[in-house]
Parts: sequence; structure tokens; C-alpha cells
Amino acid sequence: MSATAGDRRRRARLIDVFLVLLLAWLLGGFVWLATVAHGEWRQLHTYRTRSDFWRFGMRQPERLRRCLAGTVRAFPDDAVVYLYGDPSQGYRWMWATYMLPERRVWMVGEDAPSGIQVISTARDAPPRGELVFGGRWCGVYRLR
Repeated sequence: MSATAGDRRRRARLIDVFLVLLLAWLLGGFVWLATVAHGEWRQLHTYRTRSDFWRFGMRQPERLRRCLAGTVRAFPDDAVVYLYGDPSQGYRWMWATYMLPERRVWMVGEDAPSGIQVISTARDAPPRGELVFGGRWCGVYRLR
């Protein structure tokens, strides 16, 4: 049983298509891996990485831990600790709750009510805040 010339051409065509698809898949995987690696490299070399990229041993979680340890004293023991910032930075809130397991920690933003005290870890103070305790890079602010 010998294969006809048409069968051989069809088989060769299928093999060619398979090899092209395999090459395209490999190239796509390489591009994806290169993009992810470049993004992670950029996050390591920028001053402020997003909190969803934080890992133990990085500067940012350590800075947040020192900030919380120094400023949480301004809150009564049974009070809620408000962390001021962009509410989309949910991982910052998760790190704060991990570092303060005995406290309730809430994330507040621009729409926070007046009169509450918030911990701000940003370089700029909350727009309606006056510094009560701490410093500019990490302080407790009372919102007006």
C-alpha cells in the first residue's frame, strides 16, 4: 500500500501547518514571558511599586510596618485604624491588616468623613488633613 502523491502532499501540508502553529505558539509564549519579566524588572527599579507586587523583604512593606508601628499609638486601643489612600490599593490595606492583627483597619479615600484621624503613608498630606502626629512621609492626620 503506497501513498499517492496527493496523500503525501496533504500530509506534508498538515505537518507544515502544525509546525507553523507550534512556532507561533512558542513565539507568543516567549513574548508573553518577556513582557512579564520586563514588567517585574521595572517594578523592582521604580521607587514605589504597586502594593500587589510587594513581597516580604522588600522596602515598601518594611516602610509600612515601621509607619504603622510608630503611628498606631495615636489611636485608642479599641478605635478603628483608618488608612488613607486610593481605595483601589486594596493590597496596602491587606498588608496593614496583616501587620496589625489586633486592630480593625479600614481604607478611606477622598470621600472620608470629617473629624476622623487617618494614617497617611503618602508623600503628600490628605487635602483636608492637618498633621497631628508623625511626619510628612508617615503621619496621623485629622480630616477637616
